[in-house]
Amino acid sequence: MKRALLLSMFLIACGGNESEISADANGAIGEPTEDGDASMQATTLRVDVLPPSGLVDRSGDPIDIPPHTFTTAARSDLQALLLPAVELHGYATGYATTPYAPTASLPGTDGGVLASIMLRKPNTVMGTTVRTEDDGFYLATAAPGMYELAIVPDDPAYPLYTEAGLDLVETVARDIDIGAGHPVWGRVLSEGGAPLSDVEVKLRTVLGTSGPSTFTDAQGRYTLHAGAGTYHLVAEGRNNGRDPQLTSVEFELGPSGMPLDMAYGSLDLVSVGGRLVRTTGSGVANATVRLVSETLSGYTGIDAQVTVDVPADSAGNFDARVVSGTYRVELLPPAEVGLSPVSLGSLDLTGPQDLGTVSLPGLVPLSGMAVDEIGAPLPFATLRATETAFDQRYFSVQTDAEGRFDIDVPAVDLNLLLTPPADRTDLAATRQRQSIGNLDDDNFQVAAVSGEAMTGAVEWNDGERDLPLAFAVVQIYADDGSALGQALTNADGEYSLQVDLSAYE
Repeated sequence: MKRALLLSMFLIACGGNESEISADANGAIGEPTEDGDASMQATTLRVDVLPPSGLVDRSGDPIDIPPHTFTTAARSDLQALLLPAVELHGYATGYATTPYAPTASLPGTDGGVLASIMLRKPNTVMGTTVRTEDDGFYLATAAPGMYELAIVPDDPAYPLYTEAGLDLVETVARDIDIGAGHPVWGRVLSEGGAPLSDVEVKLRTVLGTSGPSTFTDAQGRYTLHAGAGTYHLVAEGRNNGRDPQLTSVEFELGPSGMPLDMAYGSLDLVSVGGRLVRTTGSGVANATVRLVSETLSGYTGIDAQVTVDVPADSAGNFDARVVSGTYRVELLPPAEVGLSPVSLGSLDLTGPQDLGTVSLPGLVPLSGMAVDEIGAPLPFATLRATETAFDQRYFSVQTDAEGRFDIDVPAVDLNLLLTPPADRTDLAATRQRQSIGNLDDDNFQVAAVSGEAMTGAVEWNDGERDLPLAFAVVQIYADDGSALGQALTNADGEYSLQVDLSAYE
């Protein structure tokens, strides 16, 4: 069992391909069946196991069994072992340099660091974030595994600290001195070379961990610090909600530091306005006009983007100011008013634009029948309709005793998810993309498929023994993050469910 767990965790940490590794008799990875096609054999699934609360050890004391993530191949049997949490604890200390000092040798302060301590394992449910105490003491608990450790100080005078490949397989007492790091310094300038003050600036790792933010001074200067590694510099703009976010190219930071200026293009704003109404002509209060930049005028050779959400007033009027460029424009009604969102597509906003009066249509009725693979009605199934874009709102309904459903949905493209009733364990939660404008209203059906069987067993270790884990939630995801289904383990720790892999064949 333990080999099964460690093999799965190794694959998660290293991004391995299970099809290249032979599983042992426990079947943690599983070998494809002889009748499986090549595409099915290559499908890698993520399995999250969420234990129930209230677990105790042999002495009756509470025991912390955190969620675990495993990987497995389709059509394989997963034997999962959940281990007690392990601790990483100690003191985080560092050296805060004097602002704008290009080296760590200039005066500063040394001592405990107020910071967030993060253990990260991307695309899993494993990891944690904790806060240090005033003296820098921290205590983090997580499932055994390989993590990225990040220490993000509150004060930007201290450095961002990251450490890849932290192998946390047992409790570790460790004091961490993040030092002074290496400096990244420069100026943030306007299009004409004038300094920009009060611009928020931060460093971001290639894995997406952001360091503490600082703000440019009256001369546009900033200084940040981080340990050696690969970073982006991100300028978030001023606190006006209109400045683009600028992201530098990747750069390697070493002991000599990195001087790096950031230059904005035009910050001149153009106006765009209009009015949102219902089909009756009354204004839509509290709607949102979302403008997402596609290209920005004068920002060539740098990653620049901005998203502006503009609220409509009580009469549905809106008036926005945005940096010149091309924007994707979406009109989003409040969730509770029964209206559909509208996309205006890409608009050239290099000059003032009056969009006039735009009508937001109401929800439309969606009626039909849920059926199984042979076309028989599927009573008491759940149908969930989610917008494919916009704010991805969802609407759900349960089919009646005859498998029929009636639901009002937005007049946009939807992802339909049909979840069979609990007694139809032979069927999988099934997805279907549907354009509401292309419905056969007289014979609309959503059909559940049998899919592929996913089975396995979950055990947990109480510190001395491996025991079946009942009532654990097992959630299965495709490698693109799509949820495929979930099940509860029985008294023997076993689970079985069908998953729809048709989109991945």
